[in-house]
Amino acid sequence: MGLFDKVVKVAKDAGTVTANSISAKANEIRHLQEKYALMSDDELIHIASSNGLFGKTQTEKGAAFRELRSRGYNPDDIRSR
Repeated sequence: MGLFDKVVKVAKDAGTVTANSISAKANEIRHLQEKYALMSDDELIHIASSNGLFGKTQTEKGAAFRELRSRGYNPDDIRSR
């Protein structure tokens, strides 16, 4: 196997890992959206505004924020509660 073949293999492996990572993240977001669609506004506001060591992840906060936006809240409403 020549140098070019090794470079192509490394690039292909990196692409596969990246594609799998993106797919996993998309599945996580889809799952959170389904779960958060069933939650109350207060629960979602708590998630979206959580901070600190035991706060929610950015992905969880973003999904809660998007659900609240779809329910008619604007960013100022969410932050002020």
